Amino acid sequence: MPDVMSLLAPLGSIVLAALVVVAGDAGQPMLAAAVSLVVIVFALGWPDLLDVRHARVSTSVVIAVSGLAATALAAATAASLKSMSAIAVLLAGCVLLAFAHQLLRRDGRASLVESITVTLSGQVIAVLASGWVLLTQTRVGADGLLVAAVAVGAAALVTGLPIEGTLRGWAAFVAGASVSTVVSVVLANSDLAATLLVGVGVAGVASGLGILLQAQPRSSHLPGLLGAAAGTVSAVGTVAYAVARLAGG
Repeated sequence: MPDVMSLLAPLGSIVLAALVVVAGDAGQPMLAAAVSLVVIVFALGWPDLLDVRHARVSTSVVIAVSGLAATALAAATAASLKSMSAIAVLLAGCVLLAFAHQLLRRDGRASLVESITVTLSGQVIAVLASGWVLLTQTRVGADGLLVAAVAVGAAALVTGLPIEGTLRGWAAFVAGASVSTVVSVVLANSDLAATLLVGVGVAGVASGLGILLQAQPRSSHLPGLLGAAAGTVSAVGTVAYAVARLAGG
């Protein structure tokens, strides 16, 4: 029997991915709102997941601001082919924000290297969530959104099972790719090849990242658990979008 705690982060990822799909059916504003929620949950949990001992609250704020700004920018430029260019510029600004955050600290800047590493890595993951908003504007459309979410859910679920060694990662990838392939074949009305590739690409990233985040020492604590759950969903947003653009335009 799998440990219940080991399944909580995967179940959290499934819930958040399902929320993104449901919101996507309600329109672009609701999709952006759902992605924003994923970003906020991730930002709140990330410092705890990595056991940051200083400036936790301000680190969460910086990560949330970066992710929310990227989501808003994606929503505003979704119809443009230059959306990712704009987000890349924003990401450069996020780097400056991370260093400004350190300059404004008044606690002696304890654990400076650790703090800026956690902040920058969190900002990148939060910004990647914006890809969910852009995904529906590609040829795969809502089908791609559903397939990507299914791939995340299936891969995440297997990462919580007590499978030893590297087999767990491969099992999670196979599960995510297989389930998303079935969903693509049965339900997809758009570009089937591109939709299939989206599922496989997302499954690969979700399986590896899910295991990595769940291996952190504080992944069993509620804030850290939420950070791990939301981090997997957030990170694969731009992966899905990039694959869809490369495969289907």
